[in-house]
Amino acid sequence: MLTAPTWKTWALRAVVFTAAAALGAIAAIAALWALVVVATFAFGDEDLFAAVFIHWGLIGPVALGCGAVVGMAAASGSTWGDRHQRGVLAGGALFVFFAVPMTAWAAWPEPAFDPAAFRQAVMTEDDDRLEIEAYRAVDQRVLIGKSKDEVRALLGSPHLAVRTEWEWPVGMIGDFFGPGDSGSLYVQFDPRTERVTSAEVR
Repeated sequence: MLTAPTWKTWALRAVVFTAAAALGAIAAIAALWALVVVATFAFGDEDLFAAVFIHWGLIGPVALGCGAVVGMAAASGSTWGDRHQRGVLAGGALFVFFAVPMTAWAAWPEPAFDPAAFRQAVMTEDDDRLEIEAYRAVDQRVLIGKSKDEVRALLGSPHLAVRTEWEWPVGMIGDFFGPGDSGSLYVQFDPRTERVTSAEVR
């Protein structure tokens, strides 16, 4: 004859579930950063590290949720049945916690380049905002084909200007793993038409 669980049994289960969820969450965060660091050094590209760092508000909770689910699954034999059922349920939970939010994040459009924010950052020497807006201007190709007057209206007066190249310093770039290098937004003009042919941050 089965007996109903006592309050001590429920308390013990609660402690086990909480501890397992916490350990799983910590392990997930550690594994995530280990993967990001290894991948960054292996491929020599800081984009993955930057993406995780910038979007930590989304990726962090997702990783915590995944780890907590796995930890709880490991401690829930009496609730989720045998190990195979727990594996299937944990896999489904991981898919919901990870794939769905990441798909939504990937589909979310990147904010448009904000020229007013760029000009304001130049005046206040806000290097973080300058770097963000500079990369957006380059990635979204908003400067290509613009005349010098149009570029000046968007970005303000350049720090350095010659006939075919204008420069706006944007602070330190490539500084996720170290001091980085001093970077600038460079805008190249066609010498004949005096319109923008390329823009890059380097």
